[in-house]
Amino acid sequence: MLFQNPEGVPARFDFKGNLMSRTADIPVTAALHHHGDEPEAAGYTLEELFHLSRSTVLQQRVIALQTLSNIIRQVCSFLFDYLINQISFEYRLILESMIVISNYP
Repeated sequence: MLFQNPEGVPARFDFKGNLMSRTADIPVTAALHHHGDEPEAAGYTLEELFHLSRSTVLQQRVIALQTLSNIIRQVCSFLFDYLINQISFEYRLILESMIVISNYP
């Protein structure tokens, strides 16, 4: 399964697509508790969101799809930032190498 920790426990997300800590004290009124496999755990797993996206209740489908969209946005943003940092690092390394070579007698 995607997004599991080393113990095989699936990741849980809030409605904005952020990863949630399993130990966070989230009040039930935040609407992140439900009747899934772990009703005591706040947030939703990908499996639970996919299940909700097939609900016959329109509002549940909308929330599930919006949350999945937010998760995808978060992942893409992370990958973009990572790639930019890698390119910047490699670019700096090349520039520094050129400076060292140009100063070599």
